[in-house]
Amino acid sequence: MSTTSNPYTDGLVIEPLVARTIVLLADEGIPVRAIARATKISSEDIRDALHTALDQGQLVQMPRDDWPSGAVRDRRIPDALSVQPVETERMIFNIVRLFKVTKLQAALFSVLIKRNEVTKDTLHQVAEQRRLPNKEETDPKIVDVVICNLRKKLKPFDLKIKTAWACGYYMEPPDRARANALLKSYMESLSAPVGEDALEPVEYDTDG
Repeated sequence: MSTTSNPYTDGLVIEPLVARTIVLLADEGIPVRAIARATKISSEDIRDALHTALDQGQLVQMPRDDWPSGAVRDRRIPDALSVQPVETERMIFNIVRLFKVTKLQAALFSVLIKRNEVTKDTLHQVAEQRRLPNKEETDPKIVDVVICNLRKKLKPFDLKIKTAWACGYYMEPPDRARANALLKSYMESLSAPVGEDALEPVEYDTDG
């Protein structure tokens, strides 16, 4: 079987489809060693490939090394949805201030800038996690409404959210990289602590 060099694994020779799969799995929060076990590629080679993907803007952050010891298979949660709550809220709080968006819009945006592509179901889960206990479960269509309004708010920054038909939404790598750079620069310039209001559940705005 022939192999070719690819942009995700500079210095390695690997099948293009496998290389693409490695980056997508990492982008979904699957641990390095779990990817290695699934692909039969050494953890060291997986790390090298992912570090190259990071350098090229195809990946925002490295996934954890492995699942927690003793974790039951059906309770394993990818990194993207299990970030430390305070750090997640800190990011959302600053997204609200920088891009002038609602907390719900910021919550969905914080996931979009971390992944290559996000399904509507995942975005709806994010919205549901922020629903107040006394509020009824939201309709999945709320995702489309929130994204529509978020797109308008991002226009001044020339950041675009694209539709992956019959799947979800995504941002092109250059847009994700620029959004993360803008956010990082803003947070570093302020070095502001999270306000108490940022840690409270969000009330749903009627316009998303």
